[in-house]
Amino acid sequence: MVTNVRATSRMGLKAINLPLMALATFSAGLLLAACGQNGEATKSGPQIIKDTAAALQTAKSYRLEGVVPISGSSGSFTFDVAGAAVGAGTFTLGTLTFQLDEIRGTDYIKSKTLWQGIDGGALQSLLANRWVSIPANNPLAKQLTTGLASLTSARQEAQAILKGEAGAKRGTSGTSGGQAVIHVSEGTGSTASVVYVATSGAPYPVRVVGQGKDYLALSDYNQNFNVTAPHGSVSLLDVIAGLGAGFGSGPRS
Repeated sequence: MVTNVRATSRMGLKAINLPLMALATFSAGLLLAACGQNGEATKSGPQIIKDTAAALQTAKSYRLEGVVPISGSSGSFTFDVAGAAVGAGTFTLGTLTFQLDEIRGTDYIKSKTLWQGIDGGALQSLLANRWVSIPANNPLAKQLTTGLASLTSARQEAQAILKGEAGAKRGTSGTSGGQAVIHVSEGTGSTASVVYVATSGAPYPVRVVGQGKDYLALSDYNQNFNVTAPHGSVSLLDVIAGLGAGFGSGPRS
């Protein structure tokens, strides 16, 4: 599913395809199960889900990696959740490749290709490979970063897990990346998924496997990712207003 974002401004922004909603929907849908020598391997599926949802919310940070379905194809991403409303990642979704950071109230975007889809590509020469900032509470930011909040919020992901509580079924034990896990399945047909949950230490979700090659991996819990705001970012609102603020300093690598 690709979200068609329509932004309007004095520059006449036209349609832009930014399929973050597809990514967020997939990750939320797959995070519907989970947990275990912490005792989880012997519990019922619904109880495992409750425990995993609670454990995930205690994590101070973690890394998300995955492959998600995008309009009949696949997209991939790596995103470090460094705390509540703080994260940084790289996304390749369909034909778009971009970096996307969220730093407590401000969103930052950097891409060589994203701006080609706006106003016939009028912004491409100005913004290509530049860090662009916009307040997260701005309506345009919410359009551009649809679904990002769910990636940087352990609480929202935990709520997504709890939605699958009733139908969760405990499966077999195994390993994932050297970590002992218990498999918990939910859903049927195209909505079926299997969540691998750590059976030692905290019952964190380790990997979620969907249909085909689609998956979501969670790792590096409670690590310090040191996510900071990019320097020299250009205000997207100023650019839209035709002010050209910040230009002349050159692109940041």
